Amino acid sequence: MEIMNQFVVLFEENKFEVKKKGNSIYLELGNNVIFVLNLQKSQWSDCYYINLGFYLSDNDLSEKYPKAHLCQVQKRLVPDAESDKCYEIGNHEVQDEIIALFRNTMIDRIKMIEDFSSLVERMEGTGFYLDADAQRLLGIARHKL
Repeated sequence: MEIMNQFVVLFEENKFEVKKKGNSIYLELGNNVIFVLNLQKSQWSDCYYINLGFYLSDNDLSEKYPKAHLCQVQKRLVPDAESDKCYEIGNHEVQDEIIALFRNTMIDRIKMIEDFSSLVERMEGTGFYLDADAQRLLGIARHKL
């Protein structure tokens, strides 16, 4: 899938060690934090959802390649904040928009994550959701960054 290759290039340009498995990309950020980017095909149309997540562990990483839905800190990128539509990633203009959005809004934040506490600081205001395990590991009592 062409957009996955574009994401790999973007991450490698920014000095990440990239692991790719199926429709997911994994970045080990250090100190038991893994970033996951997953493309999920819609059941009803020829478009994709972009799922983002951070997998956190308070010991050695038990999951080297966690599924996006297992990440304790998650977000789904959507083309329109008012709906749950998916992206038509076969369209080159849409691909360019997604990569530009990611380059402009996410890549610098991800590069600065070193541990659990920096995750909260760097992702503040991005709309990521925290499950109960993330709240415990991060030491905060709210559901959204």
